[in-house]
Order: sequence, then C-alpha cells, then structure tokens
Amino acid sequence: MTREYSPIDIGLDALGVSEDQNPVIALALDGKSANASVALVSRRMNKALKHYPEIRSDILVAGMEIMLDQVNSVEEVLSLILPHLDRVVDQMAA
Repeated sequence: MTREYSPIDIGLDALGVSEDQNPVIALALDGKSANASVALVSRRMNKALKHYPEIRSDILVAGMEIMLDQVNSVEEVLSLILPHLDRVVDQMAA
C-alpha cells in the first residue's frame, strides 16, 4: 500500500524533518525565543529552496506552518514572520 504525501510533508522533508519527527524537536527550536525560532526556520527554508527549487511552494508552506506555531499573537506574525517571508519570497522569485 502506498502513502500519499501532502505538500507540507514534502516541504518538511526538504527542511530536514522526517515523517515521524516533531518539527520543534527536529529543528532544535524547543526553548528558543520566537525570534530565534523564526530566524532558524527562515535559514532552513533558504537552504532548502537552493537545493530543491522544484518544490519551493511545498517548502514555503511547511516553513510557514512551523513559524506560525512558534508565535503567540498577530503582532508577532507581523513583526517576526512577515519580514522573513518577504525575503524568502524574493529569493523564490529570483
């Protein structure tokens, strides 16, 4: 029996998170501030985008999911996540 993988599963794999791992543990985000976690995920996304440009939308969605889990408010999304996503999207367009 074969398993279908979602875009998030594929993106997580490109980010270094295997199927049976918790992204917070796999990426060593536990105990880090939201700012440090978002920056680390952003760096992982940039690296994955260079290695796997054909699945860039999957990487973007998976990274966003992890980032959104690390913040507690809309203000943190605006101040921490959006600037990083702007840079990632700019890299994707280049």
